[in-house]
Amino acid sequence: MNIEFVSTGERKQILKILEEEYGISDFNYLIIRSGKEKLRICSGILSREELISLSRILNIDLVGLYFGFYKDNELRLSIDACNLLKPSKNILEISDEAAEKWMKGEDLMITGIEKLKKGFIFIKNSGNFLGTGKLTETKILNFLPKERRRK
Repeated sequence: MNIEFVSTGERKQILKILEEEYGISDFNYLIIRSGKEKLRICSGILSREELISLSRILNIDLVGLYFGFYKDNELRLSIDACNLLKPSKNILEISDEAAEKWMKGEDLMITGIEKLKKGFIFIKNSGNFLGTGKLTETKILNFLPKERRRK
């Protein structure tokens, strides 16, 4: 696999989304493209140039942490990225009952969320981020990966 870093312009756009949409301003990671729309971040001691040199010598499948999905200027962060970066905007604290439904992969129908901006929001329960959902007019769409769902 060739390691492909996002372009400078795309990185600026991602950083702008992180700041404006999610309240994340402290971001010191390399952003690596993993597939067409998936992103990974790396904070190791290796520089960009060192990673590229290493990928020429070794067959590197993955580098860093799965960060999120980026398409059409929309960024959906992974659960691990949420817990690592600690967003401060667009967070919905849900009850234990709603958290149980969320962890089973169900969409949520919650009233009184008009203050949140339509688009991707963070679901939180008891101080823990449970993932990212997409707020629509009528519900919150669940993007929890199947391997992380409860049965």
